[in-house]
Amino acid sequence: MLMKCLALVFWIALVALPVAAQPAWTPRVQTQGTELRVNDVLVLRARSSVGGIEPTERIQLSAERLKELTQAGLEPREVRVDVETETRHRNETRTVTKMVEKKVTRRIKKKRRTVTIEVPVQVKQTVDVAYEVETEARLMARGKVLATATPTEAQLSRIAKPSLLVEGWAGQLRKALAIPGIALSETGQIVPWMEKRTLKFSGAARGPVVVQRQSGPGSPVEATVDLATSTITLTGKSVGRDILVVSREGASDKLTVAVQPYAAALLPPQPVVLTGSGVEGERVAKLVLASARAAIQPLAGASIKIESEPASVPPPGQGKSLSVPISVSVSGPEMLPVRQSLKVPVVGRSLPKAETNALFFSNSPERVKEPQTLYVGRLSMGTARLLYHHLNNAGQTLWFVAELVNDSDSATRVQVLGNDAGPVRDTVWVGYRAASDFMSAFQSDSGMVVEIPAHSRMAFQAIRLPNDLILSGLFQLRLLSGSAPLVRVAADLPGSPQTISETLSAVPLSATLQNQLRELESKSPHVYPKPGVALTAKYSVGSHRWGFFSVGRAPLVGTDPSQILEGNYGVFYDIQLTLDNPTTSPAEVRLIFEPAGGMAGAVFVIDGKRAEIPQTSSPETTLATFRLAPGARKVVPVRTLPLSGSNYPINLFVKS
Repeated sequence: MLMKCLALVFWIALVALPVAAQPAWTPRVQTQGTELRVNDVLVLRARSSVGGIEPTERIQLSAERLKELTQAGLEPREVRVDVETETRHRNETRTVTKMVEKKVTRRIKKKRRTVTIEVPVQVKQTVDVAYEVETEARLMARGKVLATATPTEAQLSRIAKPSLLVEGWAGQLRKALAIPGIALSETGQIVPWMEKRTLKFSGAARGPVVVQRQSGPGSPVEATVDLATSTITLTGKSVGRDILVVSREGASDKLTVAVQPYAAALLPPQPVVLTGSGVEGERVAKLVLASARAAIQPLAGASIKIESEPASVPPPGQGKSLSVPISVSVSGPEMLPVRQSLKVPVVGRSLPKAETNALFFSNSPERVKEPQTLYVGRLSMGTARLLYHHLNNAGQTLWFVAELVNDSDSATRVQVLGNDAGPVRDTVWVGYRAASDFMSAFQSDSGMVVEIPAHSRMAFQAIRLPNDLILSGLFQLRLLSGSAPLVRVAADLPGSPQTISETLSAVPLSATLQNQLRELESKSPHVYPKPGVALTAKYSVGSHRWGFFSVGRAPLVGTDPSQILEGNYGVFYDIQLTLDNPTTSPAEVRLIFEPAGGMAGAVFVIDGKRAEIPQTSSPETTLATFRLAPGARKVVPVRTLPLSGSNYPINLFVKS
């Protein structure tokens, strides 16, 4: 039977049709023997006859009078207590103090004399005392007597006097009258869209509970009433506002409801994947923030606030992981705010070695005179090295960006390692600094794995480039999954619609830019396959000839045969140097660096150890010294690359 009743109430709440007018709610007045109850509250109990009227009759009379008054709108403040008293007399014996004369002897002027004095004396006497006695107390409302208490009634109730008994009746009646027919636990309720919220109802009314709109059809909420638990469950069906009227036995209460969506959906953040252990903490922190932002899916008009931004996050190392908490909040008009700490996992992984299949060379024009796209190439060969070296000669500040552009319909993942240097004025130093950082990252495979969503762009470097300053960069880009993205190097105008201001954060790719880049891709020169040169060299102690070889002399040919790479900038040279000491004495052998055409810098890895020259024009700079025992042979692996901004080719000598 209960389920049928609930189903009926639920259906009424759904259709929200106007209901027939019900009689106005009045407090429920009930009698049970000698007890009077109002709204289930025990107001009074008659224990004696008054004026020949038995207790049960007294209760019935009280109930009839009270019903008339409640139907007329009796309020708790109108209930009062009247007390009737009479004056009575009684004789009482009391002890009083009187003054009486007494003769005593006193020495006055050295003579004894008899004098009379007054002294207090306590005596008992009978006095008439008047006092007030309560003859009865009456429970009153609007000038009508609802109930009367006599001294006998008070005595039977174990109360000192009738007025105290009736004061208790009045307090209970006020309390009972204050109970509403129905009252909701909330006057306003916000319900998330497609979620449920429950509120309770209470009150003295009984019977079915009806929920309906104040006016009109089509409420954004659905209401379900559960009489067993005295609850109303609201389900947000559509975004909007409404006023609901909850009625029961003529009593009603109003509820303002707003159905609002959450300002954002928060997805589990994608892991930040690092390779090696040498990625800069600042770069890792940017990846962590980008992962957190990508996990936030805000509604239109919502604003995102990152409440905790780490300045640096140390890489965990290969095979290890850590979790970085990022507190975010999202809010917007007519939206429920979202606040949460996103846990961004940072994972260290290792990748199998991969051969560098191409060199993307961005140096034309070296002097940038206006905002423009400087280079476009597609990572179709799987792994490519990117070198750029540009001077801002535009007469204004430019925004330099190196980015990956995914113009496909699915996400793509790319390993990025390397760095850039600048902006500065020293063209040799800036190229040296970029190459030094790149060599460190390349040797330890320290990079980051970025994911570019479909039809999106992501800058792995974006920086302000003031006029007359130089920026130089060297990166390794390795396609791990998805379609090959475009690589774009550009000097954009700060604040223009296509300018990316944040690194490592994906932004949508416009159709206009996509078309422009595809056209430029077909025209982009300076793609050099297999950017590596292998050399062998030998030197024997005691020989009259020095060991001699050159780095950067024979230029690579591009995929466009008309393009050659003078100086082989960004090309790895792997040299196998064999040293012999056929003599009977220990010997020292030196590897010497010699610039061939002016100021130059160098970055070497010689027998596993770094040797660097920021810049020099000296004709003889020792890179390494080897000590050979008599009859010893040593094979020394040497790796280097021509540095952008330096004057290459350079010469290497071996002598003892």
